Parts: sequence; structure tokens; C-alpha cells
Amino acid sequence: VVAWIAERKTLLCTLFILAGLFAHLNVAGRPQARGWWWAMNGWFILALFSKPMGISMPLAMLAFDWYPLRRHETLGWRRLLKEKVLMLFFSALAATGAFLTQASQGALNESSRFGILDRVLVAARSLLFYAWKVAWPAELSPYYPMDSEISMRSLEYAGPFFVCLLVIAIVVVSWRRLPSLGTVTIVYAVFVLPVSGVIPLGGYAMADRYAYLAMVPLIVLAVTAAVWLWRHLGRLGRLALTALIACQISFYAYSTRAQIIVWQNDQT
Repeated sequence: VVAWIAERKTLLCTLFILAGLFAHLNVAGRPQARGWWWAMNGWFILALFSKPMGISMPLAMLAFDWYPLRRHETLGWRRLLKEKVLMLFFSALAATGAFLTQASQGALNESSRFGILDRVLVAARSLLFYAWKVAWPAELSPYYPMDSEISMRSLEYAGPFFVCLLVIAIVVVSWRRLPSLGTVTIVYAVFVLPVSGVIPLGGYAMADRYAYLAMVPLIVLAVTAAVWLWRHLGRLGRLALTALIACQISFYAYSTRAQIIVWQNDQT
């Protein structure tokens, strides 16, 4: 049982974070029910025990407090921060502990050669990488090595960097008209950045399992867009949308079948 849990710690972390977010919604809807507040913190601690990537959970909750909950308008940011002070404290402890552990094992030795611009470029590539792999999961690999040279002269890094700048510009321009786009972007970013390669660990740049949680806000946005299109399209348009979704699901099934062979055991 311990081995089974250890091998699936990313999935467990995702499960506990989703449970914590559910508890957070109940805290927002029932502010007098302290049981949900304790449940929110309890699920968060379990997420941290599963994997340190759970440290992003309080930031995601603050984004939800901004929109769609709009709790900052009635409670104010100070009270919202106070509500999550225990989680922020444990996040700081988990981040410090993870950093010291990696440093003691020598996993941070290679990070000394990366400058600030290098880390920004690596983070930008990771942000685009996971979003693209969710939409088109092709050419997946159990191991994505960190490049020896990171430069703006490479399209692999310059392209994602400018795409991220474009997305930021779109979010800022549509901040008031489409606040949901801002929430999705913030939540996706805070889930990806801790594992984006900003702090290189173990020689790998990215890992498919890091998309488990980060894909959730992207899927919610995609489903919302599909529902909006369904309501505004005619019969032919709805037929085309249905065919597109069916093709996407079929491609997911095909990719999953191929990945089962890769992850069947340690040797494969």
C-alpha cells in the first residue's frame, strides 16, 4: 500500500487539492460553518504531504475569491488573507523544506548556471508546453531533459515567451469584460510555476504528470466556451462542434492506449 501511494503521489495531491477547493467553496457559501474551514486546511495539509506542488493551493483560492466569488468586495483582502494564514504558513514551511531537501541531495547544483532570463524562458516554455499537451497530447515522453543552452535566439524559447506576453496582454485588456479568463490564467500559472523548471531539479525540464492539476482550469474554460458556442450556433454548427469534440476524445483514447505501454512497468 505504501509503495502504491508513493508512486501515485501526484494524483493524490491533485485529489486533495480538488477536495480543498470544494471545501473553500463551502466556506464562501457558509461562513459560519467552521467545520468547512478546518476541512479546507486539512485537505491542504494532506496535499502537501502528498507532494510539495500543493503549495499553490492558497493562491488559487484567492484567485477564486476575486472571481467568480467576488468575496473581496464584501470581506476585503485583509480578511481573506487572514482566513488562509494557516495555509500560507504551511506553504512557506513546505517550500523551505523541499528546497533544503533538494539542496542536501545536490539536486540544485545545476541551477547555479541559470540566470534570471534563463529561468523566465524555461517557465514560459513550461506554461505553453502543458497547455499545448492538454490540447494535443502527441510525442509524449517519460523524460524531458533540461537543455544545456537556453537562449532567446532559439525559437523553442522565444516563441513561448512572446506567446505568454500576448496572453498577459489579452488578460489585462479584457480584465473587466472577461474576468473568468483572468482567473483561469492565474490559477493555471500558479499550479504550473512551482514545477516549471524555474528551479531546475534532477536534470528534467518538464513532466507530463505535472499537467494533472494544471489542466483543470483550462478544461473548465474550454467547456465554458463550448457551451457558449452551442447556444449561439445553428444546427450545422452544433453538428460540427459535436464532431470536433468526438474527434478530440478519440484522439485522447488513442494517446492513452499508447501511453499504457510506456508506463506499464519500470523497464518500459
